[in-house]
Amino acid sequence: MDHPPRHVGASRLEALRGLAVSSRFCAYAIVALSLAVLWPAQSPAATRFSFTVDSAATTSAGVFMSDGALVKTLWSGIPSTPGPYTSSWDGTDDDGRIAPDGSYQVRVLSNNVQYAWEGLVGNTSDALSGPTVHHALEFIYGMAISGANAYFCVGYNEGLASTHKFRTASPQSKATILGKGAAVFYVATDGSYVYWAGQDPNDANKWFVFGTRVG
Repeated sequence: MDHPPRHVGASRLEALRGLAVSSRFCAYAIVALSLAVLWPAQSPAATRFSFTVDSAATTSAGVFMSDGALVKTLWSGIPSTPGPYTSSWDGTDDDGRIAPDGSYQVRVLSNNVQYAWEGLVGNTSDALSGPTVHHALEFIYGMAISGANAYFCVGYNEGLASTHKFRTASPQSKATILGKGAAVFYVATDGSYVYWAGQDPNDANKWFVFGTRVG
């Protein structure tokens, strides 16, 4: 779907290409945009794009730079019924500023993800006592999942370990990653390593980051 250039004041917003692809389970639409802004910058007219949702789904959309960086969130987590849709981008970023000269993509994503309740983690341990029981002074501050393992941290734990993991197939039993002494509040993973960040229990001004291997 090609659009001719449109001139508004000193700005030009040109939609170069629109591509809509849909399937039974998801709809994915991309519109490639080229925005040229002359100085002084003035707000360009909104550029419209279209996409189709084949089945009821939750949709989200955003404007991205060519390197994949998000420029603006157009909408997020909106329930959508089947059918064609038309929306637009006004040429601004998430801070309301006119986007600089460059090529952009509008990505529309949909999903039919449904969540099923499978019980609790904290009080359904498979043993009454011992190192595998889920028990902490506070609550789970962070969790990251890689493959079949879930890694989590529980903050300050009164002389006990703060970093643990469990198998996603058997969450009722945990294993300790690092011994007592560290109060860890954040965890993330890139699939190869797990990154932990926390605070020295004896000095609130000292923070640290360390990594462990996935596995």
